Amino acid sequence: IFMMLVGALMFAFVISQVGDTVAELSAKRSKYRREMDELTEFVTTHAVPDGLAFDLRRYFQHRTTYQHADQHQGMLDSMSVDLRAKVMAHLYGDILKESFLLKNLSESKREDIYVNVKGGLARPGEILYREGDPSDFMYSVLHGHMDIADAENGVRRFGPGRVFGEEELLFNRRRRGTARAVGYCDYGKISRNAVL
Repeated sequence: IFMMLVGALMFAFVISQVGDTVAELSAKRSKYRREMDELTEFVTTHAVPDGLAFDLRRYFQHRTTYQHADQHQGMLDSMSVDLRAKVMAHLYGDILKESFLLKNLSESKREDIYVNVKGGLARPGEILYREGDPSDFMYSVLHGHMDIADAENGVRRFGPGRVFGEEELLFNRRRRGTARAVGYCDYGKISRNAVL
């Protein structure tokens, strides 16, 4: 009888875990379906051309599939400053420690900067900035790749874990090149005011 009772408890535990997993997947699928239905309504209401509608669907599919930090901006903004700093340090800290602007700062000074990181998702071919634009932000790549093209250096590719735009930010120079996403690129950016 004891073994039967243990077996029944184990079976109940497994069934509850499977049920929880299915419910979680169902909630995510339902949210995705609502977003896609809303997008379809937007595209129809505003007579968005087919090519652009296709790009929008791909963007939202990618964004939903890969759970980018910018999707949770509202939640991040609602956190206390110290908790947000810790979360952003977890997401971007290892990358930003490599920045020549930040690497010699104490951890507490870096946390003051991390709290100001804003996440973003660039679609393939999207331009973050153009040559000659003001240097308002420095950037870090979480996932994907960003190409920086300029006459002096040609095209330089920045992948996950790389920081770019900090030298121009530091010396208040206009952008010397154009930054373009190679594919979908998940990035963080920090404003001049947060860094300097």
